[in-house]
Amino acid sequence: MRYLLLGEVVRLIDCCPSFLKPIVITAVCTGLRKAEIVNIKSHDIDFMNRIIYIENPKNGKKRDVPMNDYLTGTLKSIKRIYPGPYVFCNKDGNPCCDFRKSFATALQKAGIKDFRFHDLWHTCASNLVMEGVDLATA
Repeated sequence: MRYLLLGEVVRLIDCCPSFLKPIVITAVCTGLRKAEIVNIKSHDIDFMNRIIYIENPKNGKKRDVPMNDYLTGTLKSIKRIYPGPYVFCNKDGNPCCDFRKSFATALQKAGIKDFRFHDLWHTCASNLVMEGVDLATA
């Protein structure tokens, strides 16, 4: 299992293009999977209570994902210039799903090897456990 240390996370975020930064920050701060992140719609975010509502497509159950100050500020700063309900969207307003090349380039610039987007989930969980959160909650 691979996860990033704080310095590596900062380097990765700094090396991401502007459209990818909030996606990576969301992954690191929440542990959400790529499909869950790219399908977040504006109405899924409750800034007042600092929660993202995620519906599991497999079982239809919803879960509440808390947002820390950094993620809240990041999501509030996203400028909505394209049509559609998705927070992370392309110029057509569809979910921004194909960022593999940009992510690989950011990893290379940051000097991070043997790492996949899914490993950001491990990074989030590992950081929570190191902060004292029990494994079942993380």
